[in-house]
Amino acid sequence: SSATYLTFPPPAISLRWYEKFFSDSNWMAAFWNSLAIAAMSACIAVTLGASAAMGIVRSRIRGKAAIMLLLVSPVIVPPVVLGLSLYTLFLRFDLVGSMWGLAAAHAIGGLPIVVVIVAASLQAVDPRLEQAAAVHGASPVTVFATVTLPAIAPGLAAASFFAFLHSFDELVLSLFLSSAHLKTLPLMLWADINYQLNPVLAVVSTLEVLLVVGGIALARPVLAGSRGVA
Repeated sequence: SSATYLTFPPPAISLRWYEKFFSDSNWMAAFWNSLAIAAMSACIAVTLGASAAMGIVRSRIRGKAAIMLLLVSPVIVPPVVLGLSLYTLFLRFDLVGSMWGLAAAHAIGGLPIVVVIVAASLQAVDPRLEQAAAVHGASPVTVFATVTLPAIAPGLAAASFFAFLHSFDELVLSLFLSSAHLKTLPLMLWADINYQLNPVLAVVSTLEVLLVVGGIALARPVLAGSRGVA
């Protein structure tokens, strides 16, 4: 829109607000911070969540339901309560205002997503395939790398994508754990809504929608390929 305020329909078509977003050092710093933190958070969530899902689905330990409930509990806990608790904890380890602190906090919210998706993918894999590979002399690592991992790869990809999106859009935890020198895109959006309310907000929203659509478009060939192999 060519207008200096949010209005629809736009009075005229213009790319001035896209230019403002990409030329503004504060917006771009927040954008790159969000990308880096989201990537780190997704790696942490996928590593821990996939391991936990493997233990729940493939092991014979007691209390699986209780463990699963514990792992998905961050979805139930209000974000404000979680943010205040993590702030108190992270202060002791000097993690408040750091990228690793924010990534670890966001990973707590992404962990339930990963556990649920990967557990569902594992349940669709016939355990007899893994047993057959083990009977023929494959080590547990080889069984996982050659049988289990290719079978759950689409689920891992989906879990990684949604964990990334969860971190990229996280606001409440970022409010508690960020600093004046570490701003994320949701924090910039929040500040802009409170103090300026200009059309850059629509630019950022559009880019986030394109990110989701692009991720889904990239995931479709992977999912289609896995169904073809099955």
